[in-house]
Amino acid sequence: MQLSAIRSAISTEVELSLTSTALTQLVNRALRQIAAVRDWPWLELEETGTWPSTATTTMAATAASVRSVVVDGRRYDPMAEQDADTEAGQFLGTGFSVADRELRVVPQPTEGVDYTVWYVAWENTLAADSDEPLIPDAYIDAVVMLACSMAHDRPSGSNAARGRFHDRYRDLLKDMTRASQAKRGAQLPRVRQDVV
Repeated sequence: MQLSAIRSAISTEVELSLTSTALTQLVNRALRQIAAVRDWPWLELEETGTWPSTATTTMAATAASVRSVVVDGRRYDPMAEQDADTEAGQFLGTGFSVADRELRVVPQPTEGVDYTVWYVAWENTLAADSDEPLIPDAYIDAVVMLACSMAHDRPSGSNAARGRFHDRYRDLLKDMTRASQAKRGAQLPRVRQDVV
């Protein structure tokens, strides 16, 4: 669903007069908050490429955490932090590490070999009316309800309306979690520490 349609849905529900900019900010905050709850299936993405001549390759800007790396048919596990001193350029054992979006595989792959990275992405930041989030349309109501709850969290908002919207959001979130678990099994919820 496009940003313009999500903003319209919020405007229909919320009892406040909000600008297009304020609505967009609420949508993006709600998307980030929902994405931080767990590693949702729609945020699990794959990137493929050919290894460059350098020691590292740059990951997509949307990559939040890397799950797995395969280079030239060989799977690499994450390197323990104590084994990857990126500033000194010293690495013990084998594996991969990511620092500042730079993916490093040890030992360094040969230039020109294929690689695949599986990662959990950040939700898209929406700006243009035609922008679309990664969250499936089936779950947009959760974004709308959370954004409405956030809108009523402002000084001009109503506590009763905030609570009503937040309760509806929590019910939708439970349904989303159940559907996600049914697709791939139970997972412990987690919150990314760097999400505001």
